[in-house]
Amino acid sequence: MIAIMAVMLVATTLVFKERKKIPLLLLTLLIGFVVAWFVKGADASVRPCTFLPAKVECPSGYSFPSGHALGAFSFAAVMIGSASFPLYFLLSLFVSFSRIYLGVHAFVDIAASLSIAIASRCLAERLLKNVVL
Repeated sequence: MIAIMAVMLVATTLVFKERKKIPLLLLTLLIGFVVAWFVKGADASVRPCTFLPAKVECPSGYSFPSGHALGAFSFAAVMIGSASFPLYFLLSLFVSFSRIYLGVHAFVDIAASLSIAIASRCLAERLLKNVVL
């Protein structure tokens, strides 16, 4: 997952020339993954693949929310209004669908990831506006 996010970050800076959004993106990802880490520990939901057949080996760890979907939705949320948004949005839908298709996450895990990504982007934007550089 880290390698994919690194490729997406390079694409953001080199291909789409969205360098100004990098601080917002990094802070959004940081906030999102910290929130997800706490939510996963507090909720402790088992993955659907623990009691239903899955297409892959069932990963260890909790299900709610999906970290993969959170990362993809965070990129899309930060890029709203830019030329790269449609690509990141389609990618986030693909990542989310793949998590459900493989049987490692339920729809509610994906919906929570989308909510956390949007909230993290809003919080990151407010924090960056209040920082005096």
